[in-house]
Amino acid sequence: MSINTPVLLRQKPIFLQTNAEITAFLKRACPNGLRTQSGEIKGTDLFENNSGLNTNDSWRNHAVYEVEKGRDVNAYFDVSFLIKDETSCLKGNLDSESDVDFYQFSIPYNRTLQNYFDIAVSMELPDGCDYDLTLYDQYGNQVGRAEWDENGKKTLHIPNWDTKTNRYCLKVENKNKEAVDPDDSYRISFRMSENKESYKTDAVRDAYIKYHNDSSTQKESVKESLAEYNRVLKEMEKQYVRELDALHKKQYESLPEELKYTGDKSLSELMQDMADGRELTKAEEAYVKIYANLRDYEEAVRKNELQKEVSADFLSDLNKDLSDTDTEITSDDLEGMKVSIAPDGGVSVSGIDDENIRSRVETFISERCADRLYHYYTGIAESLTDLPADIYQFVVDVQEAERFLSKAAGEEISLEQLYFTADGKIGGLPGNVADLVNKTKNNTKIETIRESLHNIISFKQSYGMESIPRFSASFTFKGGSFDVEDQGFDIDMAKMQEKMESIFASSQIGDKYNGVYSYQFPNIL
Repeated sequence: MSINTPVLLRQKPIFLQTNAEITAFLKRACPNGLRTQSGEIKGTDLFENNSGLNTNDSWRNHAVYEVEKGRDVNAYFDVSFLIKDETSCLKGNLDSESDVDFYQFSIPYNRTLQNYFDIAVSMELPDGCDYDLTLYDQYGNQVGRAEWDENGKKTLHIPNWDTKTNRYCLKVENKNKEAVDPDDSYRISFRMSENKESYKTDAVRDAYIKYHNDSSTQKESVKESLAEYNRVLKEMEKQYVRELDALHKKQYESLPEELKYTGDKSLSELMQDMADGRELTKAEEAYVKIYANLRDYEEAVRKNELQKEVSADFLSDLNKDLSDTDTEITSDDLEGMKVSIAPDGGVSVSGIDDENIRSRVETFISERCADRLYHYYTGIAESLTDLPADIYQFVVDVQEAERFLSKAAGEEISLEQLYFTADGKIGGLPGNVADLVNKTKNNTKIETIRESLHNIISFKQSYGMESIPRFSASFTFKGGSFDVEDQGFDIDMAKMQEKMESIFASSQIGDKYNGVYSYQFPNIL
């Protein structure tokens, strides 16, 4: 079977993008695949691998997931694979009562096909647990909240409001913040069925097909077909907003009376209260979770957590670590402390007069909480949160790659000097690291690093970059808590984005989709 070949299974077109997907699909889902003694098809279990910076603790990260250990398919996949293979599921777990998991995915069908199907997302919960499963669209709107179904699972349906929106993010959180067992797993799976209301998007589908055909054959009517396609896209955008408003209104009205917020504060004011460290009432929180944009909400949550629990945990754990010194550190002792986490992961601490204490604090942060602080920085610093999704992912790839390579080589390796060799391997690496990166198989960590390096080199080649964007995660400790010190990047990101947009625009000249209307919602995924 060739890559990108549609496979018809139960009347559903499956687009398998990689050899790993083809192998996994054939072994698990096809009629001659693996079956249990009862005849049930045996699906692939994917599980979290949070060994790097691309963890599922952030909605912005595009993490990948490994096939469960002990299975004969050694590979890792995007969550979208679960839509392609309904016999498979994702196993995840919440590490604590406040842990939150995010899963980005896209609908693996083009716009002429995706609305023929209704896609249900189900979550099987550990015994005695109640987790919320919430869906956000690529613009950050909350577009679905799972409810208990007749099978004892929580299920939601991906909206079929248009044929343009195809990227989503799932959020899993502990509903009542009760204690959890980190060994207990939830399972997420996708199921497809016929969309009996697909006729609602027939107009835009027909307009798209006509414009596509006219463009491909260079008919004189292409301008008229483009104008008609844009007209129906604008109408579909308006309908999308109406559907979204109706959904939010329905969700609000279904709340118990005591959870219906009727206060005077606006949504933005409530979000600012969160960011400032104020604990919202249950009614305010319910209101915000319905109406807030994913990016704004998570940024406010991170600011709140950094000020309160992260800073409190840091001080408590630091004193435990210093117990052998008979010295108790107070927040006053750390007032004015500055922490910087370099792109390669190195930690430096300044602003503490006692050199022995400064050194111990630096070591403690490096060994115990640097990654945690890094994740809060990337979710708060505006120089990062304002980046488009593709550039943000590139920046994270740079951080991930530099940390890995510096540890593997024991020295700094310049990403600017990396290149593709004639046989497609990565050149410019020291011998031992080159073998590790280019020859290692069946290791998710190495394979994702290799993919990141491929992305970095391709990005440089595409946009003629002489210097790669880097940032240090910087903090100041004042008033008993950490504050993010946004230092920006070591290159002019505005100029870089302008150059990228110019190159992209020039590449679109003559492209048959140039001039197609884009929604006015900003994309965040």
